[in-house]
This record gives sequence, structure tokens and C-alpha cells, in this order.
Amino acid sequence: KQTSNAVKKPQVKVSTQAIIGKIDAHLAEQKLSWDYAIGIARKMFGKEALEFCTEHQLWKIVAALEYHAERQKR
Repeated sequence: KQTSNAVKKPQVKVSTQAIIGKIDAHLAEQKLSWDYAIGIARKMFGKEALEFCTEHQLWKIVAALEYHAERQKR
């Protein structure tokens, strides 16, 4: 049996599912993995998983992904 180390979409509260969906869309658009978003959470907030981030912190991750997208266009 082969196991995968791929990170899956996090299971979060209903109130933050829309934000996670936005993060998912940014990651897909930029061809990045969930590990990238988790790395942002770790670097910015010291959180080991997106499930531990507050709604405000998740919005900051969205902003960081938008900033990354803009920088890649240059």
C-alpha cells in the first residue's frame, strides 16, 4: 500500500470555510501546494496548521498569496 505525504485541504469551522476556499483558489491558480500556505502560517503566526489560525490570520494569508501573485507577474 502506497501512502501519500500530500497535504489535504484543512477541515475548518463553517465560518472560515469561505476563506479556506479563497486560499485554495489562490493556491490552484499559482500552482502551489497547501504546504506553501502552511509555511506562510508558520512564518507569520507560528501556527503549525491552518486549522489553528483565526479568521483574521486566514485573511492575512489570503493577502500574502495575492501579494505573491502580483510579484510573480513582474
